[in-house]
Amino acid sequence: MADNIVLGREPRKWRVLLDRSERDRQAAQALDVLGCGHIPLDAEVQTLGIAQQQMVEIARAMLSTPQVLVLDEPTATLTSEDMKHLFQVIHRLRDQGVAIIYISHFLEECQEIADRYVVLRDGQSVASGLMADVRHDELVAHMVGREVTDLYPTRKASLGDVLFEAVDIRSPVHPKPISLQVHRGEVLGNFGLIGSGRSELLRLLFGLDAPDDGAIRLQGEPTGGRGLDAGP
Repeated sequence: MADNIVLGREPRKWRVLLDRSERDRQAAQALDVLGCGHIPLDAEVQTLGIAQQQMVEIARAMLSTPQVLVLDEPTATLTSEDMKHLFQVIHRLRDQGVAIIYISHFLEECQEIADRYVVLRDGQSVASGLMADVRHDELVAHMVGREVTDLYPTRKASLGDVLFEAVDIRSPVHPKPISLQVHRGEVLGNFGLIGSGRSELLRLLFGLDAPDDGAIRLQGEPTGGRGLDAGP
């Protein structure tokens, strides 16, 4: 992991050999600045959690003592606890004089940590100012280009017959049985953090992988192929 942090700026002995002790010192110092000195320097990055991997990326940027740090959707794959730690790191860096550009579609996050805001729409800057002086609905209006009176309009829809269903499907990633139905006129969402099994579930539903057990039916008929069971 220390090699990852100093990548491109490796300290050398006699311009040839890697100075391992200096490498570790620089990597440890960069992590300490972020409050992440507990991450082992000899750990492989692939064994770290998503949040710790992100801290390693920021530590690599901090090694050059940047005046400006750009974070693009940094919380997209973080849990709420990891997000709190990231905000603490951002506040610490700000207090040390680092200018931070924080790019996000999550307005609540921006309002929590930002001093100023800039709204981009269709490739142009359409609004800017002090975050303390703007309301949430005003930010939304700047983003969409109009007043939004109802973010989630109520719509009446009647559900039809079941078009697609999975019955007690299992896999090594999903040892507990999963069942679901999608009716005509219905939208079903599948979401979760990286590593939660969302992609593996979609692969099962689309027949890219075969479940160990269970049935998948389209309009009441087994989908067949890839060893999918017709079910009871």
